[in-house]
Amino acid sequence: MKKVLALFVFLLAFCLVFASPVCALDLTITAANVAQVSGVPQQYTAGGTITQGQCVYLNSSNQVVGAKSNASATAAVLGIALNSASTGQPVTVLTSGVITIGATTTKGTIYVVSAANAGGIAPISDLATGNYLSIIGYANSTTQITLTINATGVTLP
Repeated sequence: MKKVLALFVFLLAFCLVFASPVCALDLTITAANVAQVSGVPQQYTAGGTITQGQCVYLNSSNQVVGAKSNASATAAVLGIALNSASTGQPVTVLTSGVITIGATTTKGTIYVVSAANAGGIAPISDLATGNYLSIIGYANSTTQITLTINATGVTLP
């Protein structure tokens, strides 16, 4: 009986976390404080205005634009922009490694592509039904995220 009760409590907590409305708790990133700690960045071309610290995906023109978890194509996160750029300009993107994100993070929290704002990064608890689960990584301190990029293609129930 205790196991059934424990399973029920777990499922109830899971539903409360993933069925809540979008809270727009995106990280407030200070672009000037975003910095690569480790990893090998790659060069791309901006397909729109990119701000340093935004999560990006490759559009159909093979250019990077702000990722957003409200559609499968836009949720296909590639990495984090290490510089700001306008359309047609070069963008350096970190796809793995560790990044000082220029915001206060909660150590141990998993961060994902925002459903509220293109390019935004939000805690996993901010996602709601119908959002695509695209993992950026986890906070290894109050200022850094270890990138574990995974655009799962899974929508939340």
